[in-house]
Amino acid sequence: MDDSVRILIVEDRLTDAELAQREIQKVLQACSFQRVETEEAYLLALDTFQPDLIVSDYNMPQFDGLTALNLALVHAPLIPVIILTGAINEETAVACMKAGATDY
Repeated sequence: MDDSVRILIVEDRLTDAELAQREIQKVLQACSFQRVETEEAYLLALDTFQPDLIVSDYNMPQFDGLTALNLALVHAPLIPVIILTGAINEETAVACMKAGATDY
């Protein structure tokens, strides 16, 4: 049985996803990752990958972190969601937390 933590990364930029993976692996050695960048791929991954944690970029051309959060609350309400972004203002961060994000 695989005891690794399954982490779904919602990110359109491969380099940013790889950076997130490296930082996560500094504290969680036993983890596996899947990266998606569209809503369709995200919904499929929620069902097939069954993540233990979702780390989502906030701004992406085809999909956004707030939509990912709202879909997780409907389809996988027990999975924590962390919004990760380089450009977010305080109001948006507060809105994400109020919407149910675990952290930003």
